[in-house]
Amino acid sequence: MYSLSLLYLFCVSLFFTSIYGITYTKEEVLKRTDNNVYYCKDNICVSSSEYRTDYETIIIPNNQGRNVTYITDSCSSRDIDIGACNSKECSNDSQCLSNKCIKGHCIYNEDNPVVECQYVRTRHNAYPFGDPKGYKMQCGLPYGYECKSNDGCSSYNCNNGVCGTEDDSGCHSTCGIGQSIVFAYGVVPLVILFILISCCICCSRYHNKNKKEVTIV
Repeated sequence: MYSLSLLYLFCVSLFFTSIYGITYTKEEVLKRTDNNVYYCKDNICVSSSEYRTDYETIIIPNNQGRNVTYITDSCSSRDIDIGACNSKECSNDSQCLSNKCIKGHCIYNEDNPVVECQYVRTRHNAYPFGDPKGYKMQCGLPYGYECKSNDGCSSYNCNNGVCGTEDDSGCHSTCGIGQSIVFAYGVVPLVILFILISCCICCSRYHNKNKKEVTIV
């Protein structure tokens, strides 16, 4: 009987894992290089592609293993006051990933900030075709939160004290190809042109030298 109970629990766990995927710690997420967006709570992180039920909510298991649905989007108190907050409505703090619900909307909470992780570009002045070494998984505050530096934002883009969207003006796996194209069609022709000009100058000097020798004779 005891063995059957264990088998039942194993099957149930396997079933929910197949539906919702797996969870990660924040340290494990930081080692990943995929393009999924991750949300973390109490060092339990999930992929939005596996645990998101809709565009505005995410399912994160708690420490007891029970799946809890949270509203991910938050607004500033100013946007809520002027009616500019379009996030999903809440009725209590526990519904918000930020753990703070005011006037029917989840609000930014400095005491319990939302932790979002995404694979972003961290070099804003790289090569024309991007720099593959300038990408990493970045965990921090999501879009709209107040920030002091790029390190504080999941987008690695703190713009005028507010986390902005990620800078993806570069590239990922195609960076090497782009740089090869620049080298092949930009640098190589310049080198060839320099060699040709040098050869022409040398030939011209050699010709002038021979001409002077003939004139003297």
